[in-house]
Amino acid sequence: MQKNNTLAKLLSTSLWVITLAIITLSVSLLSSAQEIDGSVEVSFKTSKGDFVVELYPEKAPITVKNFVSYVASGYYDNTLFHRVVDGFLVQGGGFNKGMVAKKPNEAIVNESLNGLKNERCMLGMARKKLPDSATSQFYVNLVDNQDLDPRGSQFGYTVFGKVISGMDVIDQLSTVATEDTLRFKNVPVEDMLVLFAAVTKGQSLVATDVEPAQKVGNYIAGKHYIELAEAVETKAFNAIEVVEVFSYGCQHCYSFEKVLTPWAKNLQADVQFSKSPAIWNGLMRLFAHTFYTIEKQPQAQDLHQKIFDQIVIDGRPLLSELMIGKFFSENGVNEQVFAETFDSKAVIRQVADAEMRVKQYQIEGIPAMIVNGKYRVSLASAGGPAEMLKVVDYLIAKEKGGVLSLVD
Repeated sequence: MQKNNTLAKLLSTSLWVITLAIITLSVSLLSSAQEIDGSVEVSFKTSKGDFVVELYPEKAPITVKNFVSYVASGYYDNTLFHRVVDGFLVQGGGFNKGMVAKKPNEAIVNESLNGLKNERCMLGMARKKLPDSATSQFYVNLVDNQDLDPRGSQFGYTVFGKVISGMDVIDQLSTVATEDTLRFKNVPVEDMLVLFAAVTKGQSLVATDVEPAQKVGNYIAGKHYIELAEAVETKAFNAIEVVEVFSYGCQHCYSFEKVLTPWAKNLQADVQFSKSPAIWNGLMRLFAHTFYTIEKQPQAQDLHQKIFDQIVIDGRPLLSELMIGKFFSENGVNEQVFAETFDSKAVIRQVADAEMRVKQYQIEGIPAMIVNGKYRVSLASAGGPAEMLKVVDYLIAKEKGGVLSLVD
């Protein structure tokens, strides 16, 4: 295999950002495949007046489904607008009176690369530092907030709707007096409540065909997972093979790690789990060499997460074998041992095999899970990271002969 050093050295920092954006964008484009037909409106009655939001399921299908599920369950009823910053935003959906936090559902996939902007009147999802950490809290932009939009490969805050009536109520909320407490900032002195919220247009979203299937433990081929046209030969011996396809440059893959790692540790002995790097450009091939180099060096096992942190969280460009080698050296790996491993025949063979398998699995976005060489599960088809693993569990049971498959 040709070394990536020369090409990588020619890449500027801006090209690094663009390349990572391509990696992460593929996942966001994939999410649009699970579209929800029809327009959706949610009406809010608050202690200051009423407003109506229009949602955009064609742009943010996972986010809209998540939001509607909270509305339909009554989760937002009698909750506070707990953060108000005049000239910025009004935020709610997470606290009862007295700033008592509510317990939300699982976090969802970030869909901020959908083309919608954080402009005045637009509705968005609040989150923590990690891209895929939004749960129940939402906000309304009081002005155009470009700083909340994506930049290069960095995800922003997902916009999924717009206030189409009652923006004057939101503006009124933004003028109230606020205070900072030991734990929270910009808390309104006066309780301002969402008295209740209801889906007033697009009622079919309240109970979709996905939820009932999940409740009874059944998932539908062609909807929750894809059955590959041709099965791919597995490497597992007397076991069911489960493969995660990922890349160090993928922010969704980074977020997926926190639910994937504990899940993988609890697999039964007759299930063999492994990771396989996705490869569809030179930078991802470089990351694949990095992954297999880590696997072959016991003293470097903790670098898997550290590489992820450097690339996704810190935005440190690792554009060449030289830069990656320096990073390994900084973390206690002998430079000569690294160099001998990185471009060894064994690693080159593994990278070539991984690239071939990406084609066989027909991977279009990551992370993806492949079960026994027969089924592919994505974030978009499953509906989120935790749901993705539930579908995989279902397919494992199916391969063991414990369940019957449904076909849409």
